Amino acid sequence: MIKWMNKNQIWAENIVQIHADGNGELTLVPREGKEKFLFGQPDNIESKFARLQDYYQYIVPSKEPGYYSTVNVTFDGQIVCKK
Repeated sequence: MIKWMNKNQIWAENIVQIHADGNGELTLVPREGKEKFLFGQPDNIESKFARLQDYYQYIVPSKEPGYYSTVNVTFDGQIVCKK
């Protein structure tokens, strides 16, 4: 995943922490914003980052900064945001 992020400089610059729980589920912490990204297992990486891009492109502009605390892209085809 780190190799993929390094090839896509925007993510390498904007994700500052990656936490892994005991089951290998990943949580990403962005440089800006208060939300945490629940990424799940490090599979379907391109698809999950595409959904994170959609979050920034379509959801963030409609809400004030810090509106959501978590953004879950674990499940295929879904972006689940929680306050």
